Amino acid sequence: MDEFLDAAGPSALDERICLVYEAWERGYDMALPHLTVATRKAHPAAAMAFALGPQRNAELPGWFGDLVLTPEQVLQTLPAVERAFTWTTRTRHQAELLLAAALHPEGDQEDIDALLDGVPPVWRAAARAGRGLLGAHFIP
Repeated sequence: MDEFLDAAGPSALDERICLVYEAWERGYDMALPHLTVATRKAHPAAAMAFALGPQRNAELPGWFGDLVLTPEQVLQTLPAVERAFTWTTRTRHQAELLLAAALHPEGDQEDIDALLDGVPPVWRAAARAGRGLLGAHFIP
């Protein structure tokens, strides 16, 4: 787990974070949901990928939380995103345990719920509004 999180943690967008902030400010729509999880030492997007496992994570576009999607790409990828985050009681519990371990010692239940349940509503809202999506996993 530690080797995976170390390899997946650093972000390609770290060096371009000013552009990411600028794009967020330009395209941010307060009427639409968004997802934010911040930790001091853990890597939430990498932890989520670990908790999802390779098959579910392969359904997601982007690279460990980094993505820039057009409105058309949001619509095209929505079914796969919904599949990746469809849980049974057992699989949700397993993912919770893995995510808690990967975020340790940070990541409270609110963070875990946001990561495991918050992505599909954001995607659906963007699709309904005809908007694209911008995601970034970075270390400020």
